[in-house]
Amino acid sequence: MRVGAATTGQDGVGLNVRLLGGVDVLTHEGRIALGGAKPRAILALLALQPGTAISAEHMVDAVWGDQPPPSVRASIQVHVSNLRRALSAAGVEPLVETRGSGYAFVADPSLVDVHRFEVDSRRARVAFSAGDFAAACVRARSARATWNGVPLAGLGGVPFVGARVTALEDEYLALIDLYADIEMALGRPADVVSDLEWSVNEHPYREPTWARLAVALYRSGRQVDALARLRTVRRLLAEDLGLEPSAELVALETSILNHDPVLRGVLDRGGDAGTRMGDAIIESRLPPARPLIGREGLLSSILDSLDDTRLLTIVGPGGVGKTSVAVTAAASLTHVSARFADLSAVSDPGGLLPTVLAAVGVRSDDLSQGPTVLVAALRSFRSPLLVVDNCEHLLDDAAALIVDLLDRCPGLRVVATSREPLRVPGERLVKCPPLSRADAISLFVARAQATDRDYAVGDDGADVVGSLVERLDGLPLAIELFAARVHSFSAQEMLHRLSDEELLTTSWRSTSSDRHRNLQEAVGWSYRMLDDDERTCLRRMAVFGGSFNAEDVRAVCEPASPDVLHQLVVRSLVVAERLTVGVRYRLLAPVRAFAAGLLALDADCADVRERLVARVCAWAGQVAT
Repeated sequence: MRVGAATTGQDGVGLNVRLLGGVDVLTHEGRIALGGAKPRAILALLALQPGTAISAEHMVDAVWGDQPPPSVRASIQVHVSNLRRALSAAGVEPLVETRGSGYAFVADPSLVDVHRFEVDSRRARVAFSAGDFAAACVRARSARATWNGVPLAGLGGVPFVGARVTALEDEYLALIDLYADIEMALGRPADVVSDLEWSVNEHPYREPTWARLAVALYRSGRQVDALARLRTVRRLLAEDLGLEPSAELVALETSILNHDPVLRGVLDRGGDAGTRMGDAIIESRLPPARPLIGREGLLSSILDSLDDTRLLTIVGPGGVGKTSVAVTAAASLTHVSARFADLSAVSDPGGLLPTVLAAVGVRSDDLSQGPTVLVAALRSFRSPLLVVDNCEHLLDDAAALIVDLLDRCPGLRVVATSREPLRVPGERLVKCPPLSRADAISLFVARAQATDRDYAVGDDGADVVGSLVERLDGLPLAIELFAARVHSFSAQEMLHRLSDEELLTTSWRSTSSDRHRNLQEAVGWSYRMLDDDERTCLRRMAVFGGSFNAEDVRAVCEPASPDVLHQLVVRSLVVAERLTVGVRYRLLAPVRAFAAGLLALDADCADVRERLVARVCAWAGQVAT
């Protein structure tokens, strides 16, 4: 393939920073001599992140790795100086500037072929999704013309290169698939057969590409060849990976055998058949989720974050609705292959990998090969998204597996839910808080109407319902549990009867999962994962009727270490609120009720209460003076 056209700029020198097919700087006069592998690697590292200052420390790790020479910082300065000198001699204004203790690529990003490739690919996908196939074709062809072979060729031994090359090659393969969809939508299936043949020969386990090839052959009048290709991929999956083809591929084979009209590529009211063919390949398998109430801002934040984040963890206390938010966010994304792995029933680390394998839709009898099989399956999806639910009780093992998958599957994104962070590099945390009073009332009414369709908030009065949901601390699980009882009790009666015991033991039918059958199980799930010091401190916190500060905890609860309070906050059992007077803490109603029941059984319960009285008296004395 040819080099993409150079971008005119830099006083008309026609500058093109090429990273696809090698690392070069080209002008109208030809190629500029940049030196050996190290200066090229430095230029590539900077050009891949235009405008971003990269510190010398990061540059050392990325270019030299774990064992840099003692004089590595001086070497960086020399290489950057030589790059500037070579570019200046060719009439090119500086591309690299010093920024603090690091360097940045400061030229227009459009001078870099990788940037032009990514922009054209993204615009082609947007145009195709909008149904503008002609515009999508122009952009896709421009992106293909920019591709010039193996990215960063000649830098194979440089540490940062491997993962970046894999990611770029995945983007190119996705572009080939997209271009095939576009051309078939325009009625030109024969024009993409050779591209797809090349793609499956180079990457034989990408089932979506095999599917496109079969459809392109069928639409070109080559049914026999289409079926032959499907037999080929079936054999490769069985012999090399021990896998059966996906349900989508089996269904496609049946459609081709039966001459299904949808494969002809004829436009109808349902949209273009080529588009529908692509959508069938990009299939999400997610559990059903009821419409969310009061989570619009949270969902928007999650979807925005997933544009540039590969690992997003939704954290919050039990019963706050993390799973529903994660599933709804995943279902809101278009053109992704989403899979859902629920870890709540996994009691030990040995069950983690089989559970995720099953969620992805593959089976491996030899668990030693399980990670390889899982990676191959995920890499066969276009835009894979894995939702890993309930990580908290397998935190270290779940985190290790997720990190490994992200390292080996550059196109993968993961949404995890947990009552505490995974604490791994690159993780972005999104807190799932309890609902506001207004949203909590709306949820109560909606769920009450699911039980009694004639229910209206006026039956109880908005103030009474508001008081009830406030007593439930805005926790969706608690609200849904009590809303389901409107056929037996009014909101006023529920509020009047709402003791700690009733709060904790009001239950779903036995069909609900154990951990969410009632609030006692939800809180107990988290409590069982605490160490002895954390459990003791949490029980003692039940004496606080409202909010409290860290000094109150130290004086009344006598934690074994200052870190105990922090760990309880991290594990979503204590709520921290930053106010003008400083940080205040509180226990959500179900957590306080649970802890109070256990505190009453402790031998030192009376001592804790006496320390609370002494603390209050000391505070009152300070106020009086």
